[in-house]
Amino acid sequence: MTENPDQVADPDPPPDLAVGAVIQVFPGTDRECRGVIADDFGEAAGCGVDIGATRIAGAARRWAVILDDGNLVFVDRNDIAIQPGGS
Repeated sequence: MTENPDQVADPDPPPDLAVGAVIQVFPGTDRECRGVIADDFGEAAGCGVDIGATRIAGAARRWAVILDDGNLVFVDRNDIAIQPGGS
């Protein structure tokens, strides 16, 4: 089965994935870093925008995360993991 990037993969995340949770972003990759969930867009995330055959915008990401370096990223469930001992 092919995964559709315009669908929300985890509409009901575990309760520890909530605003204020300390998480790892992009775990297990060379981009791995720590941050805090700043916002959860929930049901509003996950729909791309097409006008006719033209893609105007990709799917929005579920969570806004403020990284320890001060940058802001937007990620989905498959891009994050709970920081051990963090919250």
